[in-house]
Amino acid sequence: MDQYHLLGSIFLDHDTVLSLPNGESWVPLKGPNGNVIGEIQMQVEESEYGAPETTWVPDEYIPSCEATTIPLMQDHAQQDPFATLIKTKSTKGGTTAVLYIPTFSDYFWQRSIADTFADDGYHFYALEPRRYGRSLKHDNSRPNYCVDMMEYYEEIHKAVDILRQRDGIEKILFYGHGSGAVLAALFCSDHPGQFDALLLTSPLHTLDSQIPGFDKPVLFTDLWDVTSPVCLAYHQSLHKDGHGTRDWDLEIKPLAGWPLYVGWLDAVQKAIDRLEKGLVIDCPTIVLVSDKYHPAWETFSEEIKKADCLLNPARTSTLAPGWGSNVSIQVMNDAIHDILLSEAVVEDKATDFICDSFSWLLENDPPAEQV
Repeated sequence: MDQYHLLGSIFLDHDTVLSLPNGESWVPLKGPNGNVIGEIQMQVEESEYGAPETTWVPDEYIPSCEATTIPLMQDHAQQDPFATLIKTKSTKGGTTAVLYIPTFSDYFWQRSIADTFADDGYHFYALEPRRYGRSLKHDNSRPNYCVDMMEYYEEIHKAVDILRQRDGIEKILFYGHGSGAVLAALFCSDHPGQFDALLLTSPLHTLDSQIPGFDKPVLFTDLWDVTSPVCLAYHQSLHKDGHGTRDWDLEIKPLAGWPLYVGWLDAVQKAIDRLEKGLVIDCPTIVLVSDKYHPAWETFSEEIKKADCLLNPARTSTLAPGWGSNVSIQVMNDAIHDILLSEAVVEDKATDFICDSFSWLLENDPPAEQV
């Protein structure tokens, strides 16, 4: 034994191990403080337990959808964190689905997006990670808080297991928006072969343009609250209580957005650094962005109804080709930050493009860049 060195011990939660389905599964590795430090892949054969049954109930926010809770391992912020999976089944059947993940200060409320895919024959699922939307516990939990984007890998793995092993889904398009697009891109890069195609809309590529003064040094703990209404003008341009027509629950998606914590900012900045260095996404990928940038944080203006007011899409167009060998960029004229919440003409054009491209994406290379 002299030639071996004990580097440490691995402790796995008993219930987590028993809940693993047969086959290969990824389990998060956590340090003493509950922070994720990596993952371990386990092979389970002939388990007498298998994955627990998934119970679907009518969704609290969109009754025509169904929702299920995904229990997660204890982390640095909660004793019993959980994620929520919402689904809309297509009446056309089939075994192809979309798995959507929202951005910071958001949750799945856009029923029209689900209907668009369902009407085209694709089952639609939305995953709200721990402390997002329906997964936000109102017990002083810090909304949307994490210290590493890898924390969310656990719920993505479990959601994919539900789709493939419980619901019989064979092909999955992973769809992320904003910071959710960053998470989707990193996950696909770190887990080749998990998804059949990737759709990214307005991926978050910088914090400097979103938070005035963020480029200045900050020396505080990771729980320091950098409260900044970075979403105020944008959300006011959409919501019926402001200058728009959309409606959502302001309890879990406030107009000014959730507080920004230094720990979360650090986690996102590390993820952005990876975007800057390049990724190795192996599945066909389409990136949708607006054609113009009109920055606005607290003050509404009509210009932000036809532009991305949070991110400069030109920077996305520069970075995206370095994320994989099968990436194309689609520029949508007059689109806002949430491409599919743009004015009707732009929204229709974007949804038509996505739906027309989806089945083709799963079988061919993405189309050439269009401007």
